[in-house]
Amino acid sequence: MPSSHHGGVFAIDPNNREWDGRLARRRCNRKNGRDAHAILSALRRNSRVFTNNRFPSTYEDDSLFRRFEYLGLRWPGVLQRQLSGFARVIEEGLNARTTVFDDPIEGVSVCRNGSRHLPILLETHRPIDLVIIFLGVNDLKRRFDATPFDIAQGAGELVGMVKRSVAGPEGQPPEILLICPPPVKVLNVFAGLFEGAIAKSSGLAARYAWQAGRSGCCFFDAGEVVTLSPEDGIHLDAEGHRVLAVKVAELARNILGS
Repeated sequence: MPSSHHGGVFAIDPNNREWDGRLARRRCNRKNGRDAHAILSALRRNSRVFTNNRFPSTYEDDSLFRRFEYLGLRWPGVLQRQLSGFARVIEEGLNARTTVFDDPIEGVSVCRNGSRHLPILLETHRPIDLVIIFLGVNDLKRRFDATPFDIAQGAGELVGMVKRSVAGPEGQPPEILLICPPPVKVLNVFAGLFEGAIAKSSGLAARYAWQAGRSGCCFFDAGEVVTLSPEDGIHLDAEGHRVLAVKVAELARNILGS
């Protein structure tokens, strides 16, 4: 699953992902109020960037799957550059994160259920002007046996949590941008794990849009501008990250009133 309105500025250290909330609040506690929008890229699963270059990876063994934590190639990092001077993007990503499902395999040692993380993230980073929720691909795993409606409803539950929160400016709920992931079109190394995902993912966008409409939040179908990399079928390549970030930056400015 990134801030600058006239709002709180929160920073996550790129080296150790720690943040100093007190310092951030002091910096934004100015006479005329907050000086930058706070945008939380909440509940985004960690993205991998495909590239031919070889750089040290944080925790991926396969050289094809490189997470460039410090080079800013993933879309939240690009988004931050796009919104420089307007917003501070607070990135909150976790591999294998789902919307509302407990993972009996990958979630044994570390919880992957986004609905369990979201209340903590909202309380940790508030005040937040905009929460971006970009989840759903992991819900397509065969082990969850979830329909497109189930997955979209899970995303809708997360939207509801944000709407019922007091994590926005002046104790109000933040704005929300719900992003539907692009459809899965090709599977190879993850074919067994994501059995049936190609057929199911094609039905996500319409159901996500319906959930966003009923809850009154902003919606974007990422499949309109990017496709998942054919390298594994479930992650974006570097160009996909860039294109997505440019579009999300445009949407964020419109939502927050640049």
